[in-house]
Amino acid sequence: MFFIGDQTLLRGSRKVTYILLSLMVLSFLATYRVTGGPGNAFSLGGVIPQQWFAPENFPQHVPAWLSLIWALFLHANFGHIFWNALFFWFTARNLEARMGSLGFFFFYLACGAAGFATHVLFNTESSAPVIGASGAISGMLGAYGVWFHNHMFQLKFRFLGKSHDFRAPILALVILWIASQVLVGIPEMIAKLSPVAVLAHLGGFVCGSLIAYAQKQKPSSRHRFKTVQGGRSWND
Repeated sequence: MFFIGDQTLLRGSRKVTYILLSLMVLSFLATYRVTGGPGNAFSLGGVIPQQWFAPENFPQHVPAWLSLIWALFLHANFGHIFWNALFFWFTARNLEARMGSLGFFFFYLACGAAGFATHVLFNTESSAPVIGASGAISGMLGAYGVWFHNHMFQLKFRFLGKSHDFRAPILALVILWIASQVLVGIPEMIAKLSPVAVLAHLGGFVCGSLIAYAQKQKPSSRHRFKTVQGGRSWND
C-alpha cells in the first residue's frame, strides 16, 4: 500500500484538478517532443522580464501578457514537472473542494501570474525566460496553510515487508517550505548558484495566502462538506 497526501480530504468536485494536471503533463510531453529534449522549452513562451519594458526587442516571442499564463504549462525537465505535479496533486483537491471549480481555476491563474510578476519586478533587465507552475503551486501551498493548517500530512508505504507510516502537521511542512526558500533559495539566487526563480515562488505564495485569508473571514457554505479520514482519497 502506498499513500501520500492529506489525511483529510473534503468532498467536492475534482474536475479542474484533473484538467490542469492533465494539461501540465501533456504540455510537457508535447514540448519535449517538439523541442527534442528537456531544457529547450524556455524558447516556446517563457516570461521574459525585459520584454515587459522593451517589447520591440522580442518581436517573435509570445506576447508578454499571454506568457503569464502560457509559461505555467511549460517545464524544463522531468524533475521540474514531477515535483510540481506532486505538490499540485497534494494541495489541489481540497482547495478545489473548498473554492469550487471556477474559483479554483482563477485562483490558480492569479497565483501563477503574481509569481511571474514578482520575478519581473525584481529582474527588469533580465532577458532570460522563466517557465513552470511553481509560482501557482506556491500560492496553493500558501492557501493550504491558511485553510488547512490543522490537517495532517501522511506518507504510508511498505518496504522490505514492513509498513512505514510518517505523519506531520500541514503547518509544519508549510513553515519548512518557507524556511527553505528564505534560508537556502534566496542566498543561492543572490550568489547565482541556482536557476530557480525563488521570487516567483514567494510572490505566488503571498498571493495565495492573502486570497485565502480574505476568504477565511467570510462564512462559507462549503464547510458543510464531509471529510474522508485515514488516508483514503475521495473520488467523484
